[in-house]
Amino acid sequence: MRPLFTVRSLLNLALLGPLLLVQSSRDRYRPQPPPSSMAEMLVDQARQRGQLNRKLLLLDEAIRIDPRSVRALNERALLLEQMERPREALADVDRALDLDSTSGTLHFNRANLLAALGRNEEAIESYTRSQQLDPRPTTLLNRAAAYLATNQPRLALKDLQQAATTDPNLPALGPLIDHLTPPPPTNH
Repeated sequence: MRPLFTVRSLLNLALLGPLLLVQSSRDRYRPQPPPSSMAEMLVDQARQRGQLNRKLLLLDEAIRIDPRSVRALNERALLLEQMERPREALADVDRALDLDSTSGTLHFNRANLLAALGRNEEAIESYTRSQQLDPRPTTLLNRAAAYLATNQPRLALKDLQQAATTDPNLPALGPLIDHLTPPPPTNH
């Protein structure tokens, strides 16, 4: 009886990193990447494809292989948003956040979806969490828009001013800041 592995094949396996062994149709074992690596490979392929439905199929398969892939869930959420399916996208982002609540990007994506659904109060909470985890002027601008949508111009102004000081290369925020700035009190 011939051994399944030779010293050389074991050495090759050790050099390839963690691999699973799957049985082939001929009862021989061949190295197979772990599910998370396969899922990542499918996510990469989906990013390169042009057709949205094909991308969705690849991401669905990636999530089937590794349901705990935060990257695959986030990518599918972004794709579903692009396909104008925000409720499904929000469900994927929420699942991803259950797996990794420390991602500012996930909170940002969740906030954008909530804002698109008109749920601006919840969007503000998610933008705030995103800003705490990963401060960015873009988050401040989006949260300012949500504040304006909920009739909170003073908080919107505060975010716009902070964004303008954080990144001087932002488009001209001056006129908007001037428009939102309350006029000085007049003495009669």
